[in-house]
Amino acid sequence: MTKNILLTVLISVGSVIPFISNAQSEPEAPLSAAEIQDFKDQAQNTISALANYVELIGNKDKDINNRKKAVDLTVKLFMSDSNVVEVSSVNSSVIKRIPVRSYFMKLLWLPYEKVSITWYDVLLGKFELGKDGRYYATATVYQKFTGTSSVEFGGRKYVDITKKNIQIVVEKIPPAPGGIQSSWRLFLGDINVQETNN
Repeated sequence: MTKNILLTVLISVGSVIPFISNAQSEPEAPLSAAEIQDFKDQAQNTISALANYVELIGNKDKDINNRKKAVDLTVKLFMSDSNVVEVSSVNSSVIKRIPVRSYFMKLLWLPYEKVSITWYDVLLGKFELGKDGRYYATATVYQKFTGTSSVEFGGRKYVDITKKNIQIVVEKIPPAPGGIQSSWRLFLGDINVQETNN
């Protein structure tokens, strides 16, 4: 069952990892409406893949090796390891900023016997051309986190609902050596906390 779940996630993200468009415009030329729509679709698929990975990584009932593989695959969705994920709690007003790989490794080893993470009400904003030549959009999601401690520790349950903003970046990639055509690629940027409630 675990292998089937990971395979489903891999198929989901497999169609979006390349994120390559056949754009042939000059660097200063904007993307066409059709190309923007293509990246909107890719962004939706990427957010869905990220949600599946997060659920799998946190789920203590799944095979640990598949969960570790999911960490590596998830990090590849981001522009770089230097991107951060903000973390909040209803028990504190402090918001921590954690590099993406460290965040997902922490998620892997959370000190709960059972962990459930679900995303819902995903809303993708409009792509805007930045001064640096990249296109940017923001996806807003709600995450429900439930962590249950073992009976030994009283079986206590921690629950929160966090509104998060996920930065989406579309960047122009130079031609490969010997090539003449540039391409566009979609990445995830930082994930920021907007609010956290019980």
